[in-house]
Amino acid sequence: MKKRVDFNLGGAANVWMRCRLSLFLSGILAFLLAISGCAPKVHRAFESNRYLSGFSTYLVNEDLGTYFRSPGDIDYTRNRAELEAYVGEIPVNGVLFHGRSNMKPLYELFVLVNPGRRTIEPGLFEYRFDTVVRGRRYVFLGRGMDDRFPESDFRYISKSLTRGKGLPDGVAPLNDLMERHAKSGKFLEAYTEIAGYPASDRTDRGLQLQYELTYLSMLGDNTLFREKLKVWEDRYALDEAVTLRIREKGIRGKDRVLDSLLALAAGQRLLMFSENHFYPWHRILVRELLPALKAEGYGYLALEALVTDSLLNQGMEPRLATGFYTREQQFNRLLQAARELGFEFVSYEASEGQPDREAAQAANLYGKTFGRDPDARVVVLAGIDHIYEESDGEQIRMAQLFAENYGIDPLTVSQTDLAHYRTQLGADLALINADSLITRRYRRVDYQLVNNLDPTPAPGDFTYTNPFGKPVQLGLYDARDWKTDLAFTFSVPQFSFLLAGGGNISLDLPHPGFRLLVFDEVGRVLVNRPVNTGE
Repeated sequence: MKKRVDFNLGGAANVWMRCRLSLFLSGILAFLLAISGCAPKVHRAFESNRYLSGFSTYLVNEDLGTYFRSPGDIDYTRNRAELEAYVGEIPVNGVLFHGRSNMKPLYELFVLVNPGRRTIEPGLFEYRFDTVVRGRRYVFLGRGMDDRFPESDFRYISKSLTRGKGLPDGVAPLNDLMERHAKSGKFLEAYTEIAGYPASDRTDRGLQLQYELTYLSMLGDNTLFREKLKVWEDRYALDEAVTLRIREKGIRGKDRVLDSLLALAAGQRLLMFSENHFYPWHRILVRELLPALKAEGYGYLALEALVTDSLLNQGMEPRLATGFYTREQQFNRLLQAARELGFEFVSYEASEGQPDREAAQAANLYGKTFGRDPDARVVVLAGIDHIYEESDGEQIRMAQLFAENYGIDPLTVSQTDLAHYRTQLGADLALINADSLITRRYRRVDYQLVNNLDPTPAPGDFTYTNPFGKPVQLGLYDARDWKTDLAFTFSVPQFSFLLAGGGNISLDLPHPGFRLLVFDEVGRVLVNRPVNTGE
């Protein structure tokens, strides 16, 4: 039988052992508390944050599978060193996002992920939302700066928290991003935000590419635009039979095609061209035809892209709010040329009370032209498929409805169906009667036009070299009537270019009253000054 060993060392020894044990446990507890308080001030995944700014800002961290949204007037800290310096004395750890509102009410927001500290100093923040989602702890903290943090904003932000890959189903900020920049002249900023959107599937990526091209096309003929445009056009197969048929049956060469179009237009009342909204040279063609069309008797220019026509018809200069696509410099020149020639502008887009867009466009176009002026002769520049005269089993388009409902058969010329053939024909322009083409879908209009006009301005006396070491947007504005140096916030740039670091541009300016602005990728104004004569 084993003897029991008695560890009772007496009263004094027991006290000594208990003290040692207490000190040991206190040390362990202090160590654990120290560990829990040693989480980094700024979260390790901070650099993988994505900020998608629209009317709301969508905050995404792919590494953590974290998503939430906030009002669009919060500016988020995006530099780790800057954020670490700011939160250095604030008792918070694991900061993943930090932002401040840029308009009243003024407040700031912290979003912590797995913060080491278990308690937040009472009274330091007005609002706190502490939750665990899929095993990860999130703490939202809000406090007012000069104002109280609105409870509605805090709830809107904190309740939107979601974990998973990418954005939740039903969240589509691409359209939100497009709408947010719809009245801005900072095209590089818009492109940068759209390009940063984490497209998750083929549909999203296709829409993203389309929107990227839209804003890149507003930045002149730049390398990035050409690269993206090639990706877009490579999605459409080329048919050698189509190329051969155009060479055999069509007309090639700029002067010959323009003359042929004018001859065709001579006996018409309604002339419709289509355009792709990110092919600026489609607008160049219409602009070059306008003087002869005016002389022929055409007096109305109907544009799908116009928001309103009344102010233009009263003599107001085009502004950023005139239309979404009219901000592009070639479209702006089209408007200016038409106004100088005396064309009356017609906006005919469907309104909210007109659910059938095609029928509404046809009705609006008729009502503003032939409906009040039976002798009208009208030029239309419409988006891609609105000028189709046959439905081919699909939705009936505006041009077909116009002929059926109002008895006026338009002459329709598509610049979009064969746009991907533009480099295959060795000519700036090529024109073919659509009936000469075998493929049925190409015969939904009267003529197919392949447009490869060069939008690059000729070199001139004005030159500028980008000194900033990064891509910037150069804008040249007609500032002769400006009352303030901030008029660029509503004015359309006469010229706009994307310049890489060290890149340069040269062109002729029509008069000395221009102002030069340079914007960076987040919309900051880097330069705002008059253009020096002979610069």
